[in-house]
Amino acid sequence: MKPDFIVEIGLNYPFEHLESDYYKLLNSRYSKGNGNKEAYLVHLWQPHDTVDLDDIEKIQQLIAKSELNIAVAIFTKSEILVKHLSDKDLGPF
Repeated sequence: MKPDFIVEIGLNYPFEHLESDYYKLLNSRYSKGNGNKEAYLVHLWQPHDTVDLDDIEKIQQLIAKSELNIAVAIFTKSEILVKHLSDKDLGPF
């Protein structure tokens, strides 16, 4: 039995973990706009675990090509970046 949607949530993991979760959902045949088999990928980085600029660029590239519904919140040293499910890109909060 396969549920109608799946949500994968990560907290303070490196980009490689986010990317691994992304491909795990795709390999399970869940994707954005797949009828009743929607997939949601949510990753959060807390203030004490900031993400470096290289990872932010990789996250933006993943969002741009994404076949999943993705939401992220990233605390950098100087700003908070957010991508809500309905947003197309990562941007300032």
